[in-house]
Amino acid sequence: MPCHHLPHGGPVQDDQVGVAPDLEAVVVDLEDAVAAADKEAARAQVLSALDDRDGSGGLLLVRVNPVGSPWFADDVPVAARADGVVLPKYQRPDELAQLRERLGGAGIVVVGIETGRGVADCRSLLSENATDTPEAVYFGAEDYIADLGGRRTTGGAEVLYARSQVCLAAHLAGAAVIDQAVVDVRDDD
Repeated sequence: MPCHHLPHGGPVQDDQVGVAPDLEAVVVDLEDAVAAADKEAARAQVLSALDDRDGSGGLLLVRVNPVGSPWFADDVPVAARADGVVLPKYQRPDELAQLRERLGGAGIVVVGIETGRGVADCRSLLSENATDTPEAVYFGAEDYIADLGGRRTTGGAEVLYARSQVCLAAHLAGAAVIDQAVVDVRDDD
């Protein structure tokens, strides 16, 4: 799924929301990319951009803060106005249930497996026996390696096992698989 992630570091511009018509999705981040002091302003800017959206381009997804964070409850009503929600650091089945309940069943949900616990439990979190399966799953390599206290390398061998486990679990659950983000945007490969 060609996807563009918009880390929030300033105002969300209208032209960013419809950034490229050939993308399947644009993700506006309210989580890691937004400092705690800027969360409220970021939500207001996302709402404004959603109001001004003309419907062109791909899906617009909003990445909320994790369940249990001080910002989750305020993020969800904003994200509910978008086409879908990205739930980071998914570790327990009740987190997806809480999100779906707050959304009232509307929109698609993409979950991120981004912690050691999430990777260790991803088969059970996403199995056919799970009470709920998200529409899509991504592996958050950067947060995963930070959770473990590791260090990223150019080759990425340190995340290969975890990445493979998440992709396999998502595939077996029938969820769309979204690979890890490419954070070195200067590297054309």
